Amino acid sequence: MSLLEIIQALRNFTINSRKTKILPYNTSSTRNSKLREQSVEVLRDLLASHDSDIRYTNFRSRISSIYLPLLSIVMDNYHRLYKGADGWENLTNTFDRNTEVRRSVVIKEGSDGSLEIDDEESRYDQILGPASTRNLLICFLWVLKNIDPMLIKHWWSTLSISRLNLFLNVLDLCVACFEYKGKRNLMNQLSGASVATSKNSNNMKDQLANAILSGVGTAKERLQRRRQQSQDPAAGGSLRWGKTVWQAAAEYTENSSMADVRAWACASLYLLMRQNYEIGQNFARVKVQVTVALSSIVAGSTKSFNEHHLRRSLKTLILYAEGDDDMYQTSFPEQVKELAINLHRILLDTVKMKSFQNDHEMLMDLMYRISKGYQTSPDLRLTWLQNMAKQHNEKDHYTESAMCLTHAAALVAEYLYMLDGSQHLPVGCVTFQKISPNMLEESAISDDVINPDEEGIATSRLFTESGLIGLLEQAAPMFRESQLYEAAAEIYKLVIPLYEHRRKNHSLESVYNKLSDCYKSLAKKGDRRFLGSYFRVGFYGFWFGDLHMKEFIYKEEALMKLSEFSLKLENLYSEQLGSEKVEIIKDSNEVDTSKLDGGKAYIQVTYVEPYFEDWELKKRLTVFDKSFNIRRFSFSTPFTPGGKAHGELHNQWMKRTVLTTEKSFPYVKRRLEVIRTDTVKLKPLEVAILNMESKIHELKAVLNRTPCDSKLLQMQLQGGIATAVNQGPFAIAKCFLEDVPLPEQGYLHHKLKVCFKEFTKRCQEALERNEELIGEEQYDYQRELVKNFKNFQSQLQPMVSTQKKMSHSKKAR
Repeated sequence: MSLLEIIQALRNFTINSRKTKILPYNTSSTRNSKLREQSVEVLRDLLASHDSDIRYTNFRSRISSIYLPLLSIVMDNYHRLYKGADGWENLTNTFDRNTEVRRSVVIKEGSDGSLEIDDEESRYDQILGPASTRNLLICFLWVLKNIDPMLIKHWWSTLSISRLNLFLNVLDLCVACFEYKGKRNLMNQLSGASVATSKNSNNMKDQLANAILSGVGTAKERLQRRRQQSQDPAAGGSLRWGKTVWQAAAEYTENSSMADVRAWACASLYLLMRQNYEIGQNFARVKVQVTVALSSIVAGSTKSFNEHHLRRSLKTLILYAEGDDDMYQTSFPEQVKELAINLHRILLDTVKMKSFQNDHEMLMDLMYRISKGYQTSPDLRLTWLQNMAKQHNEKDHYTESAMCLTHAAALVAEYLYMLDGSQHLPVGCVTFQKISPNMLEESAISDDVINPDEEGIATSRLFTESGLIGLLEQAAPMFRESQLYEAAAEIYKLVIPLYEHRRKNHSLESVYNKLSDCYKSLAKKGDRRFLGSYFRVGFYGFWFGDLHMKEFIYKEEALMKLSEFSLKLENLYSEQLGSEKVEIIKDSNEVDTSKLDGGKAYIQVTYVEPYFEDWELKKRLTVFDKSFNIRRFSFSTPFTPGGKAHGELHNQWMKRTVLTTEKSFPYVKRRLEVIRTDTVKLKPLEVAILNMESKIHELKAVLNRTPCDSKLLQMQLQGGIATAVNQGPFAIAKCFLEDVPLPEQGYLHHKLKVCFKEFTKRCQEALERNEELIGEEQYDYQRELVKNFKNFQSQLQPMVSTQKKMSHSKKAR
């Protein structure tokens, strides 16, 4: 911006119209005001750069002469400079122009849906704000300080008496503006600003309250009841009165069938949010109050809930925020948009719940989304977590029920630590991270979180030390029922310090006994536990709504078969959509949606297993480690370069697909969306290693069963050590190890040899166990198995022996 443009902008003090739109702020008056403010700021920055530039040290008088017209401009507009009540008041004792305009308005709904006001104080647009006045006077003084004395004397000689008096008035205003009046006076002015802010807020509340009382409905009755209660000083009336006004505004915003009332309520609600933001750069308390108010409306009276009115009202709030020029460069519009979207999602999900009472997974998804929407309202989130735990408990999903209660306990611990911070209390939800990394969801670090010592926050009886103990005591038995004894032990370890602090010796005795029982169960069952089965489910078809083109990992009961789970899903969605529309995709290949029938609903089901890298397996040693806090799963699809699924060993490739979920299992729900898919192609040698590792795992599983099943054991032995089995272990060794010279063998060959050594060891252990289990009638069969094993071992030995290959290599040389 050039100097001429700055001076021209400073001359253009105009007011276009007394009729102006306040929401959104888009009048020419507002734009001119912002242009003036920006022009003054640019001028101030320009002079500051001149003053700080060492190159201009000896030329400032010449530079300041360029700005001589500025002195006349300031004098000409002296009546438009801000002077305050007593010549000058501190900047903190002043509200910006928009706050002053808001003080008295008559609201109407325009033809375009915006709100018009009859502005009784439009004259304020003629007055520069205190900050702009201060900056302009700084520029005025800088010119006077640096200009050549002879030039200023000559300029004075050309001024009339009235102009000289005006010049002196500007200097007097400079003295009043920049004079130091002492620390005490400054503190008094700051206090005055706070009082003015409070009065302004109360005026707006009173206007809104009067409008509500002039209408009809539950909001009017509730407000009248609260007004009567507020007469009692012991009732904390002022705070509760304000909260009721918020609730009434929210109810009219969402629920009124009259367009004028909804428009007025939207405008009032927006102004209240904006004013709170201007005071503290955040309106977290408003968000909580509005969320709680709308939640109570839907929960209390779903018959009068109108989704269309709600959507229009929330959209109006977003339009107000996006069209507010004065807040454009702040985070306020984005915060309003996030609040409106969150409210809309919460209420729609609440209404949808009625349609999915028979679809447990969808019902849990909706309840989960609602609880996430109440993240900044701890009382409501706690309520919904308990509701989810109850739903899981009714379905005998004890693990998920325990996780819901543990999340609730972590939430309570987070707010208790914010209030107290005693050493015997858990250090918020971070302490619960030992149980699951998902617990960090309950962290209260967001800017929207309100301190729990304020009224109306964390008021449930569960937000106490006793409430925390109760939640933990409920979660632990659920974990034990699910055979997750390690997780139950961690819960009891959190309870012990609380009882020790209370000197509850009998309770401590009971907790230590339960802890002892957990470790006894671990010693008894150990790795002989089956803690769940997992399936990848993909939904394809517009009949599924939000689920279309999404993939999930489902957690089901242990040892559930793929066919059984597929039938369960088919029956569920056939009941919802009709059996003629639902079709199960039985293969695990990538789905080409262009080849699907648009009139059908397709479900692809694939069995998956937890996936771990080699470094992870070094830490995850037990069944619990491999079943708890897992979020990566894999499945394999065989293929050959020729296009067939299966072929000869040397030509058998495999595609391994690794899926990553949004959270770790177990969680507060039994299905989690897949957020990442990685695919790796395995060469024939890698496929052989994978097959051998799978056989070793199957043998271990049979050996660890209590009691051991001799039939399963014999089946594993017969298929493993028989040398005539096509594509069995011996065929794999012969294909990849027999004719490969040692110098050509790499890491994968060595890994395959290690697998065969491990497999041989497990087979010998299985033979010994089988001999203990069989009766006399099977001795002949046992001798035959031993004979086959020795034959297998003797033929395998030259292939896996390094020395044999080395000697063979030397002879070849």
